[in-house]
Amino acid sequence: MSSQTRVALVTGAGSGIGRVVTRAFLGDGYNVVLAGRRQEPLEQTVAEAGAGPEQVLVVPTDVADPEAVAALFDAAKERFGRLDVLF
Repeated sequence: MSSQTRVALVTGAGSGIGRVVTRAFLGDGYNVVLAGRRQEPLEQTVAEAGAGPEQVLVVPTDVADPEAVAALFDAAKERFGRLDVLF
């Protein structure tokens, strides 16, 4: 694996298990793409984790919408250039 910072994409990152997993990835030094239906809970996850803007990308996404999912992956690639983990 490259020495670059690893990148995780977490769906449902605004609550529950997704929120906990996001915080764990950030704690382990990952950059994280947070996906979920509503922006406010995603931003709350970022704030609770104390993550800096360089570590995260918040993308409100309805994963039932194929076009939204494609846009999510495009945004992740554009911002971080790679994806190591999908949760």
